[in-house]
Amino acid sequence: MAKKMGHKDFVEKVFQLSGDEYTVLGKYINSRTKITFKHNTCGSTFEMSPSHFVRGQRCIQCNKNIKKTTAVFKKNVYDLVVDEYNVLGEYKNIKTKIKMKHNVCGHEFEVLPKNFLYNDNRCPNCRYTRSSETLRMKDFEERVYSLVSNEYEVLGNYVDTHTPILIKHNSAECQYNEFLMRPNDFLNGGHRCPVCSKLKKDMNQFLTDADFQKKVYAVVGDEYTFLEEYIASKTKISVRHNECNHEYTVAPNHFLNQGNRCPHCFYLGVSRSEKDVLAYIKTFYTGEILENYKLKNNKEVDIYIPDKKIGIEFDGLYWHSEERGKDKKYHLDKTNTAFAQDIRLIHIFEDEWENNRVIVKSKLKHILGFNTNPRIYARKCTIKEIDPKTKNSFLEDNHIQGLDRSKIKLGLFHNEILVSVMTFGKKRAALGNRVNTESDFELVRFANDINYIVIGSFGKLLKYFERNYEYNSIITYADLRWSSLENNVYKKNKFIKSHVSEPNYWYFYSGSKKREHRYSYRKNILESKFPNIFESTKTEKEIMREANYYRIWDCGNIVYSMKKED
Repeated sequence: MAKKMGHKDFVEKVFQLSGDEYTVLGKYINSRTKITFKHNTCGSTFEMSPSHFVRGQRCIQCNKNIKKTTAVFKKNVYDLVVDEYNVLGEYKNIKTKIKMKHNVCGHEFEVLPKNFLYNDNRCPNCRYTRSSETLRMKDFEERVYSLVSNEYEVLGNYVDTHTPILIKHNSAECQYNEFLMRPNDFLNGGHRCPVCSKLKKDMNQFLTDADFQKKVYAVVGDEYTFLEEYIASKTKISVRHNECNHEYTVAPNHFLNQGNRCPHCFYLGVSRSEKDVLAYIKTFYTGEILENYKLKNNKEVDIYIPDKKIGIEFDGLYWHSEERGKDKKYHLDKTNTAFAQDIRLIHIFEDEWENNRVIVKSKLKHILGFNTNPRIYARKCTIKEIDPKTKNSFLEDNHIQGLDRSKIKLGLFHNEILVSVMTFGKKRAALGNRVNTESDFELVRFANDINYIVIGSFGKLLKYFERNYEYNSIITYADLRWSSLENNVYKKNKFIKSHVSEPNYWYFYSGSKKREHRYSYRKNILESKFPNIFESTKTEKEIMREANYYRIWDCGNIVYSMKKED
């Protein structure tokens, strides 16, 4: 017989579900008897049954402040079930049925929004089958791995995003703690191992000034000196940057965990990184290298190698954003100007150098013709279909864009060692196809192990796909910042250039060195992200700028396609 839940058990469950966001003020009696909660974010108190809290209902006051629209409801649905269900109808209120579609079986049905969100009412056609359950389990495991790799392991069976699932933290610090947590909190709320969270909180709470100084030195050495004693992780204290002598205040937590550094030197750091790129090239290339080379229209290229006819631009996120006057066509125009002078121009975004330096170095060495890695011939390799974890781990280590969410995952093995990966997915409507069929595919990722030169890998993997899958056409996208218009692997393997797409933009938070795809900041979901800023009359760009996000444009993509031969 299961152990009856007591007050202490329920308090622990609340912490597992929401961390420190909510405090249980009332005495737990049973799952149906309402008790008082406090929402620590807004400070309001409210009464709610424990069962409703566990199912995902939260602060009543905050829910009142968020006007529920069709767009908000769609986001709620996506947060729960990703793209397993589509919202077909218009949202009126929580007690008026709305039309939904289950994408697994194609069945359309009507359901009360409150029942879908809080009572786990799903497709009536699949109620007694496990096919959708299996799909959700697989999707959940893949999303967990994409977030935390092997640090966490899913042990329980996935039911839905509100039902806690058993997860294991593969860390000796917490003695490999196993805990229950709602999938939605893990995926979208950033919640992790409660034991480690408590340890970290206790550590910060009782951290002495001497302990804090040791941590600072371990991270930055003598580069920074803190001028005031440590009080708490979120209490700002004065610090001096010894390289420029600028003094400013910063929260210790932001300094240690978020990488916040001297604001005076933040923008100067771009030129320092540009010098790092140049210094790296000089480690293997001894020919002539020109800095700040002027093109015919007086635009400058940061690094130019005349013998190779290759230019390299280091694009600092802030200095190359719209905030600094770099509009939609800026990077593309410079690329086209260089191309007209028979110069291949490469653009390195600042976050690529900061976060994927090993991959960037490998690409530069290969493009400049100095890749001396061991050669492997694809004809001596075998092909296997690989699992999502293996695929994602390989792409994180070897592809500049990292992991993907592809359906078909092909691996090329040499002596049982994975040396190349090619992935495919259904052609995405968001990428321009108006009519999508089951036989239209996108080649999403291709990468070789950066430690080898794998000759013929692209062609062999592509032929395997052609022989083993039914398809009518394949489309793929080559990033113009890195790809050559004239000589690339697609043109050598039956792909035909369709066109060059319009430049795409990315957002990054002020002071951050990481771009985020614009898809995550579409206007129809900004109301839920920035409720205090959002107004329907404002544009997406205006809302994001008020939220302290800047926009940076790339050069677009070279779009290639191929059709199945009759």
